[in-house]
Amino acid sequence: AQGVALLWSPVMGVILDRIPRLTGVCLAFGIAGLGYSVLGQVDDPFGPWMLPAYSSGRKPRQQLAVPLSACSDCAARWASCA
Repeated sequence: AQGVALLWSPVMGVILDRIPRLTGVCLAFGIAGLGYSVLGQVDDPFGPWMLPAYSSGRKPRQQLAVPLSACSDCAARWASCA
């Protein structure tokens, strides 16, 4: 989503330079509303046609070597140092 925003911002900037501010805000809200409406129509977010959205370049988070429950005493020690 952030990559799309990065690519779309120059286009929206050019559009907003040419139209009044209120019209630009209405246009942006309309585009956002259209996007959310389309997103609400998705029946199966894990379907095969969503593959382009999944392959947007995000890497999965790495697992921690130590479970967070084992670090509760570490967190207390760090809090006492602050």
